[in-house]
Amino acid sequence: MYRREADGTIVDSDGKIIYFSLERFINDICIGNKCFICGIDPSEAEFNDEHAIPKWLLRKHDLFDKWLELPNKTSIRYGSLVVPCCKNCNSKMGDVFEKPIENLFAKLQSDPTFVLTLDDLYKLFIWFNLVFLKVHLKDKQLPLDRKNPNNADRIFDIYDWSKLHHIHCIARSLYTKAVLGPHSLGSFLLLRVKNTYGNYHFKYADHPLARTLLIRSNNLAFCIGLLDSGMGVNYLQKQFPNFNQLQGCSQIQTLEIYTRLSFINMILKYAPIYVDDRISPKGEYKLVTYMPDFIDFEDFKIEDLGEMLSNICSPYIPLEIANYGELSNNVKSGNYTFLFDESGKFITNSI
Repeated sequence: MYRREADGTIVDSDGKIIYFSLERFINDICIGNKCFICGIDPSEAEFNDEHAIPKWLLRKHDLFDKWLELPNKTSIRYGSLVVPCCKNCNSKMGDVFEKPIENLFAKLQSDPTFVLTLDDLYKLFIWFNLVFLKVHLKDKQLPLDRKNPNNADRIFDIYDWSKLHHIHCIARSLYTKAVLGPHSLGSFLLLRVKNTYGNYHFKYADHPLARTLLIRSNNLAFCIGLLDSGMGVNYLQKQFPNFNQLQGCSQIQTLEIYTRLSFINMILKYAPIYVDDRISPKGEYKLVTYMPDFIDFEDFKIEDLGEMLSNICSPYIPLEIANYGELSNNVKSGNYTFLFDESGKFITNSI
């Protein structure tokens, strides 16, 4: 039923690649230009490439000509952010994946009482992995120093590709029919958002080293930890006993939650171990997770968290507020939160 090739790649009886070895993933997908789903070469099939942020979301928020900030602090138009994909895979993803996800977004936005099923959660989580993967596969084409494009270094040179490899396995799981283990789902936070300053309807942010991302669409925001098997959100719930009260968040509160989740993922001392090449005795392709016994952190400075919070939150602090300077300094210290007051009560009138 399956054969394992010399490099570790697993192929089924029809020649379909079930599992890309790390070596093949790097050479064919990260550095090469083969279809990131099926692995076919452009010389063997028609390609029409795939938008990193799907077209339905680009249309919804009129983003084709808007700009996304890259890890090298420069920007690229959302409409230009595409990765190699064959026409067949692109079409299938639209029909069997993107349309159901679009419908889930619509249900969540129109009905505050709508409850996601476990199947919905897994579909959305796979989709977030897919979006993150596509955004950062583009980094192979972009110079690390865009002011000096003749420099051969590319953004992807700074990445640990073994981490993106697992994300690739998750993103392809609907194609490969992989069985996801009980700890495959990462931190997953769905927040209802209100506008309190400015008129923000869409936000995409991710952290390539923390492997986290934030997507906000109108009144919904998703804060996701891709490679923590829920450890990030579990720690936030312990750190803030009233964390589950977080609904009706302001934009800046949403950004703080995302930043704290990212910081936790960056300082985790023992992360889950993902093994993505298992075939069960029943012939099922499985993604297996081994969890650490406890949560522990590398040494860190609270000011490092403050710097991250300041970088992402400062643009949303109104310059006209009376205590702007004091507030900015408190955020930079790492000891300030927009989420809860001194008694631990959720701040409902935050910026």
